[in-house]
Amino acid sequence: MHSVHLIIDNAPEFIAMPEALRGRRVECIFVPLDDTHCESVPRAMPKFNIAEVGYERESVSNIVIPSREDRNARYQTALEGLKDEGTQDS
Repeated sequence: MHSVHLIIDNAPEFIAMPEALRGRRVECIFVPLDDTHCESVPRAMPKFNIAEVGYERESVSNIVIPSREDRNARYQTALEGLKDEGTQDS
């Protein structure tokens, strides 16, 4: 496989396809090398649709994921609660 890598200082309106690649399946990637024309657009925070309550959708502005230690502590607390319920029934 022969690939062609070109850096063009002043890009023309059209770029000719190298003869060895004509009529073949190719991938073209255009990356601007100067950042003068690229401006980052500020993005709004996404809204997360959690559940439907009645006829309206509830949404939150962010989702907090607890650490592994916090999740394990909650799990252990829940297990202890289940064990206590099991001992009270007998």
